[in-house]
Amino acid sequence: MKISFFLRSAKKNEAGEMPVQTQLSVNSERLQFSSGLRCLENNWDTDTQRAKTRGQGVDVEGGKKINRELDRLRLKFEQI
Repeated sequence: MKISFFLRSAKKNEAGEMPVQTQLSVNSERLQFSSGLRCLENNWDTDTQRAKTRGQGVDVEGGKKINRELDRLRLKFEQI
């Protein structure tokens, strides 16, 4: 099973936040859904598929909260 997280830019809200999408790949089949989280594009690291938690202009506490939730989701799916 592969679990990926990415921002869905087509659903950007007025504040510039985008939904964090979750994609599960199992046996060549994909399931994609919203994680229920939102993140600004400049606070997202596409390489690590996580919110940034350091750097100038980054919402450190918000990033940590998003990453904790992503870790919780990943753990939940890995236990299935």
